Amino acid sequence: MEPELLSDTMVTAPLFTQLTYMLRLAHVSAGEAGIFGSYAAKRLHSVAQGRVEEASAARGVTSGVNMEKAAKIDNVIANKADSDVRVLWWVHSVLPEKLGGVAQEASAEAMRAVPLSPSDGDKLTAALDAQAEFLAKTGFKIPAKMTYSALRKVLNKLAVHDRAVSRVEQILSSSPFKERLAAAMKNIGKTYLEPKVAPP
Repeated sequence: MEPELLSDTMVTAPLFTQLTYMLRLAHVSAGEAGIFGSYAAKRLHSVAQGRVEEASAARGVTSGVNMEKAAKIDNVIANKADSDVRVLWWVHSVLPEKLGGVAQEASAEAMRAVPLSPSDGDKLTAALDAQAEFLAKTGFKIPAKMTYSALRKVLNKLAVHDRAVSRVEQILSSSPFKERLAAAMKNIGKTYLEPKVAPP
C-alpha cells in the first residue's frame, strides 16, 4: 500500500476524486501498490515469518525476527486496508459495474481507466443523502462537508444500525472481492513464494 495511505497524509481532495483513486487501487497487479495487494502481502508476510521461525528452531538458533514490530506493521496495514475496503464495498453496492468483471483482468492499467462520471457521482450523492436522512433520525451529526474520512465515519455508524457491512471478513468472502483477493494472492505468491530456478 502506498505510504500516503498508511500514514494518512494523502492530500485532501474532493470526495469523488478520492473515491476514483480508491477504485484505481482495487487492482490485482503484482508490483504496484493496491488494496488487495496489501492483504496478500500481509498474509504472505505471515507465511514468511512462520518459515523463518521454523527454520531457525530446526537449527537451534533465534530467528532474529522482531515479532512484536512485525505484528505492529501488519496491524497498521490491515487497519488501513480494512477501512478502505469498507468504502469500496459501499461504492460497489451503489455502482456494482465498477468492480465487476473477471478479477484477473483487473490490472492496475485497466483500473486506471475506470472513471466516476457525473451520473455516477449523482448516484453516489443520492445514496449518501438517503443514508444521511436515516442517520439524522438516530441523532448522528452528518458532517457539513462529506470528505473521505467523513464517509468512513458514516459507514461505521451505518454498520451499528445494520445498514452497512462492518466485518471485513464478510466483504472479502463475497464477490467480487474474494476473486480479486485470490488473484492478488496468486500474483504476489508467484513473485515471492515460488522457488526461483537457477540459470543453467
